[in-house]
Amino acid sequence: SSFNHYYLALIRTLDSSIRTGVLVDSFQADPVGLMLDLDAFTFNPGLRAFRPRQIRRLKQKGFGVLVWVLNNPWLARAFFAMGADGIFTDFPQKFLRK
Repeated sequence: SSFNHYYLALIRTLDSSIRTGVLVDSFQADPVGLMLDLDAFTFNPGLRAFRPRQIRRLKQKGFGVLVWVLNNPWLARAFFAMGADGIFTDFPQKFLRK
């Protein structure tokens, strides 16, 4: 995963078997187009860049969605309910079942 989309494209030209993730920290008008252009595997929006409608479109096209940074288990569950496949967190221990 990278915020540097140039490097993601370069990686794909060097080895097309590597699955890449597109990190974004702001709203993307056309995330599906971005994913197709970069031939990426996952779209990884920041918490504030997450839009449920866009996530549904990405999922319909077969892309994974990993949201960052979610440190609250309750909030993470809400994002999973909206279609996220996974999350990035600073505190994985908060997500352990007791």
